[in-house]
Amino acid sequence: MLANWPRHCAADFGDVTRLPHWEKAAGFEAVHTESAKNAATMRICIDAMDLVHGGGVGRVVLVSSDRDFTHLAQNLRTKGMNVLGLGEPKTHESFRKACSKFVELGGVAKPVPAVETPEQQIAAFVKTEGKGGMLITALSVQMRMKHGFLIGTHELKNWHRYLSAKPQLYDLEPKGPTARVRLRRS
Repeated sequence: MLANWPRHCAADFGDVTRLPHWEKAAGFEAVHTESAKNAATMRICIDAMDLVHGGGVGRVVLVSSDRDFTHLAQNLRTKGMNVLGLGEPKTHESFRKACSKFVELGGVAKPVPAVETPEQQIAAFVKTEGKGGMLITALSVQMRMKHGFLIGTHELKNWHRYLSAKPQLYDLEPKGPTARVRLRRS
């Protein structure tokens, strides 16, 4: 929270040209600080000290993993402020210790790719070939190239045996170089 700002408002400091659409985010105010080195850090420090001297604020929350805020946190605490730090696991110990309390954030959640079973991978390849199905030799090449699936390392050792073991999923044409696999219709 900054001087003369509503208590429910938060600020994001930096070069606003690198923050498209932040001006539309409810509850946030973008404070443009140009793109000079440490300009945003300096502006945050100035505004935080203005808060202290203006009175009426008992806690400052610094959301950063930047140890450049160590001195700010220390200075605020010597002036009786409660300083809550929030940052990533990589945050330097000096900043963590300078805060009254430091809470580690988990970072941005990254989507976990779904793990496909070999059957799902096979179905995806066979579907691309249409009603006629796919040559088993072509399936073997695709599974090896795209998924690292080597049929020779599987207990059934070859594609015809592997696919035949799943009659509920696949229809096979006779063995040989022109053998094809189609998905069984449910």
